[in-house]
Amino acid sequence: SVNFEKNTMHLTSIPRDMWVKVPKAMDESGKVTKSVNQRINTAYNFGGGPDKDGAKFALKCTEDFLNMDGQFNIKIDYFVSIDIDGLYKLADDLGGVDVVMDRDVKGVGSKGQTVTITSGNIDAYIRTRKGAGDDPGRVSRQQDYVMAVAKKIKEMGTTEAVTKLYGTITQYAKTNLTLEQCLSLAAFVKNFDMDNLTKYSIVGKGFTTSGGASVLKADEKSMKQYMLDYFYDMTE
Repeated sequence: SVNFEKNTMHLTSIPRDMWVKVPKAMDESGKVTKSVNQRINTAYNFGGGPDKDGAKFALKCTEDFLNMDGQFNIKIDYFVSIDIDGLYKLADDLGGVDVVMDRDVKGVGSKGQTVTITSGNIDAYIRTRKGAGDDPGRVSRQQDYVMAVAKKIKEMGTTEAVTKLYGTITQYAKTNLTLEQCLSLAAFVKNFDMDNLTKYSIVGKGFTTSGGASVLKADEKSMKQYMLDYFYDMTE
């Protein structure tokens, strides 16, 4: 979430196992005509993935979830989706990305150690759950990686970054941002102190569905307070 007027950036993560109402069919106007209770990460597939309406379904699902059954009115305007294979290539294109380990992760490093993330260890870093903090630990590392990438791009400068990353981005990523919007965002990030970027992960309580799936139900009280603190005020 970027607020150009207030000069703020905020990173929100939603665990993939969050149990929500997912659109299964939408009409041309974007109205949901069929939905099902399912993990939030299924919305992208219900929309047909990257070559169809995966992003459209994922955006609508995320909007509805964050707005808590109409309690808020927050619009998600833009998206960038990237194929997981692109993350490996991106890490190497950047010449590696340095992160400080917040816990031991097998195949990556030990707590407190500064590690360079490349295509050789990124999979273990951003995807390991068991023995590495489970889902909360994985989400935290993914957030740290995004912040580290932003810092590295900022250090490189716009011209060098575009030259090195253009091929990878056009091959593996999809977005509804125009070139002008991408450049505006890049200029904003260039002048933004990334240490002031705040991050949060929606918390939930585990439960088992009637079908035997282990999923998460959002803590509505803390989520509502979070929305008021970080989003509702931004829309005023």
